[in-house]
Amino acid sequence: MSQLEFKTSAARFFSWLYSLPSLDSPFPGLIEIRVRFPASGEIKRTWIRTPGEYIIWTTSSYRMFSPSGDFGAPDVYYGVCCHSGRDGTKATVTHIPALWLDIDVLPTLTMDTIFKVMGIPDPSLVLSSGRGWHCYWRFRDPLPVGENRFLFEMLMKALAVRTGADVAATDLSRILRVPGTVNQKNGKTVLVLNRTAEVFTLDQLAAAILRPD
Repeated sequence: MSQLEFKTSAARFFSWLYSLPSLDSPFPGLIEIRVRFPASGEIKRTWIRTPGEYIIWTTSSYRMFSPSGDFGAPDVYYGVCCHSGRDGTKATVTHIPALWLDIDVLPTLTMDTIFKVMGIPDPSLVLSSGRGWHCYWRFRDPLPVGENRFLFEMLMKALAVRTGADVAATDLSRILRVPGTVNQKNGKTVLVLNRTAEVFTLDQLAAAILRPD
């Protein structure tokens, strides 16, 4: 896949996740893009307003992304939630597009084992993060966070506990890996393993997650 195809694939992922009709459609807030160079530990950040701006920024910042001519040189992350400001904290979160999990895969586990046996709906999308899964249960449209910050985090923490996922990766300021980029810990590309048109309501997910075993 070419560099442009990598960038376009990521931009289309953003359009899908936030239920936007085009790459030029605005998010309901700002989305953080964070780049970390493993060798130096240097971190660079920007904030985008549309999926298309991801393509523009990565293209105009090609030297930053590719100091050695390798597009996968840095680790590239994005903030899942939309923000009203540029500090990246939970205090500025305005909208959430999905509930998510960060799962380190064990060889004996399958998606059926983790979700179906527990009565949890299959995710709308599953990414291979390079060493595990990033799972998303997408809402029809990003939901305003408002006074429900605790509720969203509580549901994701409960889901993480039930499935053995990373509980620390459930806060609203969480950053996750961008599809099409490379996990520099092992050189594996972050890939979409499965994507469906399924969308969920908050009540539907809460009922499944909080259902007694």
